[in-house]
Amino acid sequence: MRLVPSLIFGLLCVAGTRGADGLKPIELEVTVRAPLAAAWEAWATNDGAQKWFAPRTNIELKPGGAYEILFAPDKPAGERGAEDLHVLCYLPREMLAFEWNAPPQFAKARPQRTWVVLRFSDLGDGTVRMRLSHAGFAERAAAHADERAEWEQVHAYFTKAWPTVLGNLRKHLEKDAAPDESRQVCEAVIEAPIADVWHVLTTKEGTEKWEFAHAEFDLRVGGTMRTHYSKNGKIGDPGTIENTFLALEPNRMFAIRVGKAPERFPFKEAIKSVWHVCYLEEAGLGRTRVRIVGLGYGADEESKKMRAFFEKGNNYTLKKLQEHFAAKATDKP
Repeated sequence: MRLVPSLIFGLLCVAGTRGADGLKPIELEVTVRAPLAAAWEAWATNDGAQKWFAPRTNIELKPGGAYEILFAPDKPAGERGAEDLHVLCYLPREMLAFEWNAPPQFAKARPQRTWVVLRFSDLGDGTVRMRLSHAGFAERAAAHADERAEWEQVHAYFTKAWPTVLGNLRKHLEKDAAPDESRQVCEAVIEAPIADVWHVLTTKEGTEKWEFAHAEFDLRVGGTMRTHYSKNGKIGDPGTIENTFLALEPNRMFAIRVGKAPERFPFKEAIKSVWHVCYLEEAGLGRTRVRIVGLGYGADEESKKMRAFFEKGNNYTLKKLQEHFAAKATDKP
């Protein structure tokens, strides 16, 4: 039983590559509990990068300046890591673009350059989102058709490597961060445009196609969303979940609060203080990022159990929503 169709994919959300072409850009993102300044310095300064990325770096923050990440600085030149690379451009604390190269074992690809673009967003709640795009594989393979097989291997290498890098960065930035038990942040990227995602989250027709057996919506401030998971139930019976809309901005945001929990809901006291805000924003290429923030959680045992309850349900909800849009894509001619 989930009181809101909230979506969660941990703190690391991998958008991944799209389509059948294995050389398309690798797209990843990570949300961390850290100040924007700390996240920026971790990539854009030698002091910051050497604390987590590599033991030695050479970063000159200017277009054309050096951007070298030396994982094995004592090895001979050409085997030390990401070397002889440069900053392409940057916007302070917003965007950083730099060259990248393949590991030494890929002899043909190694001398050539791909590129990485990092985008930083301060989410305003003590967290920062970093979006990483690594591109250039298809362009290099197109210029050297006989090297395509090696570029596919390079692409596969970085598809595995970058999530590990971002995971290490998250551990570094959050190592001293205290957990925030007053909120629960849920986030995912959905392979569908905003209007389609909004429809399946906020209408009777949309939600009954993938989430609820029965639903009623009065989509206005002060209106209600009444839902039921059981096909054998009906709106108004003891299994009905009733939420009140606190605020909304079509295709961008809605906020809800439980007005009446179902009869068997086990956390009737803890739920009284909680509300959820759901944000939708474009994530590029016809995709939508859904970010739901639950606020008002307490430090008491019932609230802690309810957080765990929602987290489990949210993972299941995310899977169902992604499967819903994947099935719709498969049905297209």
